[in-house]
Amino acid sequence: MAGEYGSGLWVVGVADRGRVFAALSHPRRDNERCPLDETTGRCFVAPRRQGTRPRRQVRQVRQVRQVRRACGCLSAFGGGDVPVAGTGSARGLEKGAVLAGRLPAAVAGDQDGGGCTAGVVPAGVGAAVGLFESVRHRLDPIVARMAGAVPAEVPLAEGVHDLDAMAAAITPRTRAVFLCEPNNPTGTAVGTAGLERFLDRVPGDVLVVLDEAYFEFSRSPGAPDGVALHHERPNLLVLRTFSKAYGLAGLRVGYGVAQPVIAEALRKCAVPCGVGRIAEEAALAALSVEAELFERVERIVAERERTREALLGLGWEVLPSETNFLWLATGEASEMVAARWERRGLLVRAFPGSGLRVTLGSPDANDLLITAAKETAPPAR
Repeated sequence: MAGEYGSGLWVVGVADRGRVFAALSHPRRDNERCPLDETTGRCFVAPRRQGTRPRRQVRQVRQVRQVRRACGCLSAFGGGDVPVAGTGSARGLEKGAVLAGRLPAAVAGDQDGGGCTAGVVPAGVGAAVGLFESVRHRLDPIVARMAGAVPAEVPLAEGVHDLDAMAAAITPRTRAVFLCEPNNPTGTAVGTAGLERFLDRVPGDVLVVLDEAYFEFSRSPGAPDGVALHHERPNLLVLRTFSKAYGLAGLRVGYGVAQPVIAEALRKCAVPCGVGRIAEEAALAALSVEAELFERVERIVAERERTREALLGLGWEVLPSETNFLWLATGEASEMVAARWERRGLLVRAFPGSGLRVTLGSPDANDLLITAAKETAPPAR
């Protein structure tokens, strides 16, 4: 489990013989390992030279203890909706509207701790159709077929969801439409106005699954908020995750928000005990320090804009992004550029014939990307 501590990183892990430790990194003590006392749960961190341990560090240590306690209860199953139930009520959501963990296989193939990937299959109707945009992770159509659905892909328009084409592709056999906002892997967004016009065109008996895994990184003035929209949209299911902004990708925990009738139907076919105890406690700990985590998000957003401007200045075609990654439209040169940059120590994801998805890293890592881009001629447009 990872989060920000001052200007460094704190990580909870399990070392030899189940001993829990916190690996703390900060300006003066890089990669310092701080063992927790197995009896008291105390974390022995040497105070800064100037004086006593800052409040933020004390709070982080309490969260380490919280997860440490969960490590001592691994023989027990997780508690289902525990991590987000309190958050839902605190944010004005009706009782029963929030469900946590991996969504049932009949509705979504969990790819990113809450990501949507598959179509919905109605009982007794035969093969249903799930609509996707065409540049997605290749797992999507596979999981859709595993669920008994027929994936129908709709091409993007200049890297953005073609909502008119998606609406036109809906037929009486369509049972679900999957929309990623902001989109993965292009990072683009359609905005509130475009999304609402699209939702108005979707029949009420077709489920719209809105994947908002990157919601926290969006800075567009017209960015939609699916959780707010779901109140007036009975056929809308909103998915969010702790994998991105909250930094818990390895624990595979996310949540969905829908009107209670949909949420209850999903619970009936959900994977039992889909969220483990450690994941529950980590999610709760992350929620308790949202303000500090979102400081990190702001730094990532700033790096995103800086890096994009630098790449544009070098002649690369880089789409506007509302996520923690950039999409370089490299076309047929995608695999060649990815291989060349890998030799420079950069791992980027190539989508053959389409482009490169580049996750933003530290300023130093982003500078390495800019340097590699200087040394590589941009593909002809």
